[in-house]
Amino acid sequence: MSWSFPIFGALLFWLLLWGLYRLALRASHAHPSAQQPTAPPATPRQAAPGAGETVFDSLARACGGDYLQARRLMTLEQESSPGISDTEAATRAYHRLLRERS
Repeated sequence: MSWSFPIFGALLFWLLLWGLYRLALRASHAHPSAQQPTAPPATPRQAAPGAGETVFDSLARACGGDYLQARRLMTLEQESSPGISDTEAATRAYHRLLRERS
């Protein structure tokens, strides 16, 4: 009967490892809506004239509150005109978005 304890211990150890593996697998394949929202990307902090919000906030609002889309539009503007500031890129992206929607 002395051989049963090591087998039982090995079985319990294997079950523990298998359970941890399943938890890790489930966490890595979680549905995106179940995950915590990420913080919005860094934004330019120059206030828009006559308003209490930044140019980036206006762009994000025009994108329906989608900060990632607003950041992508800014990046496209910066790629087309290298060297412009984040504020200028947000302004150009905002005006381009309004032009394309009308």
